[in-house]
This record gives sequence, C-alpha cells and structure tokens, in this order.
Amino acid sequence: TGYIKGAEAFARWRHPVHGIVPPSAFIGTLENSGVIDALNWVIIEKSIAACRSWHDQEFPIAVSVNLSVTSLSQPSFTDRICESIARHGVEAEYVILEITESAVLASDPQFWESLARLRMKGFGLSVDDYGTGNSNIQMLARIPFSELKIERGFVAGAAENQALGIVLNSCLNLSRSLNRYSVAVGVETKQDWDFLQGMGCTWATLQHDAHLVRDAVFVAEQNVPPEIETDQMDPYCLHCVVYDRQDGSVLGTGRLLPDGHVGRMAVRAEARGRGIGGLILRTLMEQAQQRGDRKVVLNAQTHAQAFYLQHGFATSSPEFEEAGIPHVEMQLVFDDKKKI
Repeated sequence: TGYIKGAEAFARWRHPVHGIVPPSAFIGTLENSGVIDALNWVIIEKSIAACRSWHDQEFPIAVSVNLSVTSLSQPSFTDRICESIARHGVEAEYVILEITESAVLASDPQFWESLARLRMKGFGLSVDDYGTGNSNIQMLARIPFSELKIERGFVAGAAENQALGIVLNSCLNLSRSLNRYSVAVGVETKQDWDFLQGMGCTWATLQHDAHLVRDAVFVAEQNVPPEIETDQMDPYCLHCVVYDRQDGSVLGTGRLLPDGHVGRMAVRAEARGRGIGGLILRTLMEQAQQRGDRKVVLNAQTHAQAFYLQHGFATSSPEFEEAGIPHVEMQLVFDDKKKI
C-alpha cells in the first residue's frame, strides 16, 4: 500500500573524531568482551520509549530491534522486556525482535524457551537476513517466528534478473506456506517495488532515497503529508522553500537533517525540469556552511543527479545502473575556506 508499517533501530557510534562509526567496527569487540547484552538493553529501552512517543503523536507503528543469541539466552530476558513495555505502555505486538538466520543453529535450550515465551506474550519475531545462513527448512520450522526478512542480495534487481526473481519467489512461497509475513530488505527501484507487489510480498524496507535519522527527525519526516507543506518546519532541520515569483506558490522544498544528510526533497510536477532540485541542494549546502557543518551527504540517484546537472555534468539513471551503482551516496566535504 505504500503506508509506513514500522521502523528498525540501529546502533551507531557518534565518535567525536571519526564521525559515525558503523556497528561492524565495534559489535564484535563487545561480543568478545561479554558486554553486548548491555548495549542490547540500551537499544531496547530507547526503542520502546520511541515507539510510545510515536503512538502519542498518532503514528501507531512498530519498532524492530536486532538481538543476539546471548541476550535471548538469558533466563530473565522475557520478564525484563515485558516489564519494559508495561512501563512505557506499549503493546507487545508493536515490538519486533529480530534474530539472524544463523541463530537457528543455537543449541542453548534457554534460547529456544525465550523464543517460545516471547511469541506467547505477543511479541513479533523476525528471522533476519534469510538466505545468508546455513539453515534448512526443517531447522527454520523450529522457530516460532512471525515474519521472514529476505536478504537484500535477493531483492535488489530481482525485477530484471530472472535468476534472482526465481530465488525471491521461492522465499516468498516459503513464507506463505508457513503462514508468515514476508519482508523484502533494501528495495531500491520502482521496478523492484512493483515486482514485489505483484508477487504478494507483505512488506518492504526501502533503500531508495533513504537514510538513517534520529527519532525526532523521523517523526517529523512522517508528519509531512504527501502534498508539499511548509507550515510544519522541523526545528532540528535546515529548510529550503522555493516560491514562484509570479503567484507566490511553493515550487519545491528540501531539508537538511542534523547529521548532515539531505532529507526529504519535493518538487511540484509542473515545476520539474527547471533546475528547482539543484537550486534546493545549493541552498541547503550554503545553509550547512553557515551552520558550520563539515560535510553534506547526498543519498540516492535523485540528489546526486541534481547536483551533477547543477554543475554542468550530464548524467542519467541508466548510466548509474550500467556502472553498477543503483544507489549513490556523495559526501561533499568543506575545507577551512568553506569551499567544497
């Protein structure tokens, strides 16, 4: 339907020198040192609190949290998370707990007991990155999961790749035969979106024009209706609004998120092709410089193309795709003289 069903919580380390550090750089160290459980609980608490906040603002959506086998093997895990949702007033069905496909190889009986108890309490349980592990159908059937998340490698480009399409269809059929929801991870194009809809996929996570945002910014983004609106300016963001000189109507809007990513951009259909997108980007970069930002990050083809066209470079989506770059991220770094 295109409606937003939920959000997923990710761990990112905002380092004062190195910037945003991905989880691959520190999760392994936390696991080896035996303190990964502490991080898991910080994320769980923040996620449930955020979910309560969304519901209070009339966004009844769910939140997904990635968990390790270590945490789920703790005897007190189920009681502790039940206490957390009760404290925040969130129903269990709005909390989705994700485990990787390789977790089905776990042999700890407490792990399996926790999964069973959580499903009985009403929590959602998702098998993440399906297709990358060594499980088989018999092992998968042991998990009382509610949804199957199909690895992005089987999703991106499936509409144009027959082999990928066959594998993807097989995953979706497995999910349907087990009476489970299906989630396609990392949809990047309209073609793949339409392809998944035609195959009956339940939900999809979008990669196209998407980025990680903080909770407050996420809520503000979802609060913008489909039509261009300028009366709900998010105080956390820098904004650009382009007006028509003749009648004063809004031609386009854009915003720069606190982490330096260019967020939602919208241009009226009748104003497209007039360089409005490039003008918005240039203005946002100027605002970023005035704010003291060291860089601006452009996500997806639309932002990168608008920048290229603004500076005289002719390029198109087919050229990106032929080069094997279906998703573009550019970082424009400012020097001490405030030049790109």
